[in-house]
Amino acid sequence: MKRRTPEQLKGQVRAFAKERELQSQEVLQIFLFERILERLSKSKYSNNFILKGGLLISSMVGISERTTMDMDTTVTGVTMNEKEEIKELFTSFFYKGRRMMITYKEVDKTYFDLYDKVSMNVEVNSEYKLKRIDSGLGGFLFEEVPVEKCIKDLSEYELAKEYEKTFDISTWKFYMAFAENKPIGAATVAGPTENLNMLSGRTDACVLWDIRVQDGYKHQGIGQKLFDMCREGAVKAGYKQMIIECQNNNVTACNFYKKQGALLSKVDMYAYYSEPEVRDEIQLIWYLDL
Repeated sequence: MKRRTPEQLKGQVRAFAKERELQSQEVLQIFLFERILERLSKSKYSNNFILKGGLLISSMVGISERTTMDMDTTVTGVTMNEKEEIKELFTSFFYKGRRMMITYKEVDKTYFDLYDKVSMNVEVNSEYKLKRIDSGLGGFLFEEVPVEKCIKDLSEYELAKEYEKTFDISTWKFYMAFAENKPIGAATVAGPTENLNMLSGRTDACVLWDIRVQDGYKHQGIGQKLFDMCREGAVKAGYKQMIIECQNNNVTACNFYKKQGALLSKVDMYAYYSEPEVRDEIQLIWYLDL
């Protein structure tokens, strides 16, 4: 890949991933791993590291069959108690700038002011057009089509500090990600709640009410980690299914939920008809077995 700016790199990664039906996050991870290995191979320590684990397997079978979030190696021929040598080894080919620690935790409503500071912008480049076959009796045809690029700010519809004005949130769970003390990700899972229409009165299911990652921190696995926390919490609470809503112009979310194993089970072309600014959007409801 020929690269000039971070945005150009991201664009090339998205195009590469779409062409091969991969997730852009996976492609970017592998690209960065390969850059590290390239630097290592050109250093004087190239014979001191033995690659193993998931990254090695994915290099042989392809990332569509096996992806990984980390890189496993064995170090040989280096005396590990020689502190200065080890420091010099890593700083010789890794980035020497400021490091950032990302932490994740379950939170409560006292964090809502911080929660609402996390942006919820969706970059729209394409959308799914829906065509009825035989008036719908023959099914529906989904076609992804390009649209004029825009940014959709979903945070204007969803403020955590407003939850209690509408719902009893005693069964709800909240999760957040922080870069040091800065909130950069958040997610909400709603348990059985009166007047929560998506549950249709069910007590054995929950709703992924919200998941968001701050601009500038996307495509780093933060959304995946938050989703995993939501799923694990739902399983621990004894829920059998997680219900998820998104729209036809949030193609990234559709692909993400598909990757998690969720199944698109409901389509409502008129769900937002009473809201003129989003009247043309189609509601998509996914079900994830837990």
